[in-house]
Amino acid sequence: MRIQTLIISIFISTSLFSQENTKTFLVLDSSQYDSNFIKYWEHVKNYGVIFSKDSIIIEGDKSNAVIIPTDLPLEQNVTYKAIQGDTTYILVVNRLNYTNIYFLIIGTKNNKTVFERKDTAILESSFHLGSEGVYEKSENEIYGMNDYNISDGNNHKLLIPVGTIEAINYYEPGKHKEIVLLFKKIE
Repeated sequence: MRIQTLIISIFISTSLFSQENTKTFLVLDSSQYDSNFIKYWEHVKNYGVIFSKDSIIIEGDKSNAVIIPTDLPLEQNVTYKAIQGDTTYILVVNRLNYTNIYFLIIGTKNNKTVFERKDTAILESSFHLGSEGVYEKSENEIYGMNDYNISDGNNHKLLIPVGTIEAINYYEPGKHKEIVLLFKKIE
């Protein structure tokens, strides 16, 4: 009788823990993620969600965690260059946390600044559903790219490959002219 009681007690305790675990929505350090990024993930909170560093763990399944890309080094400037016509563009990016990147683009022509953009770009919350494009380094090396939406609300984006920091694309729609800059990392 005592063994049956113990087994039933363990079963009930395990069931209660599992139910609590599936209702957990825990962000271990909210300063490491954009608040809108976190808000997006609340739709799966009934399954249990834990944000831990570069991992989003759902239903306690650490082996199938959604991994946030961290190819760009944290809190370090990385510099890129693009040439379009007679204008040279320099892009400097700095990953602030797991979801936010600060960037600065300066375009110069004849030693005069003709283009300047700076802002924060935020990893698309649904990045895990599929890449937004590809970067083809060679025939054998193809990388999916993630959208980082620029916080200005104008649909400007940085497209950053997963698995390499060799290239970044900048996209800015416009009524009269769309701007697409394909940056390569400066060694």
